[in-house]
Amino acid sequence: MKSPADESMLPMKVEGDKLIAYVQPSYDAGGQVVSIPTGGSGHKPVKLLQNPQGAADIENGFFSKDIDWVDGRFYISTTRLSGNDDTKEKLMLAYGK
Repeated sequence: MKSPADESMLPMKVEGDKLIAYVQPSYDAGGQVVSIPTGGSGHKPVKLLQNPQGAADIENGFFSKDIDWVDGRFYISTTRLSGNDDTKEKLMLAYGK
């Protein structure tokens, strides 16, 4: 398995002594939410949530996006609308355990 550090990460928040970050989807996997210890010498990411591979194209389709991690749930939504009803664009995804 590839390290989450191989993909771009977006920090979301700090919970206790851990940074919570969103790992962008790759060509063969959906995005992830990871926690990274902020103290000590080890900063190895720990996977909290793995989004399904089938939604990777939708995740990548959010050109301008907002993300959040709340109570073990990950939210990603667009911050830009085209106003074109024919595009059937996705507006939001939410994942949780």
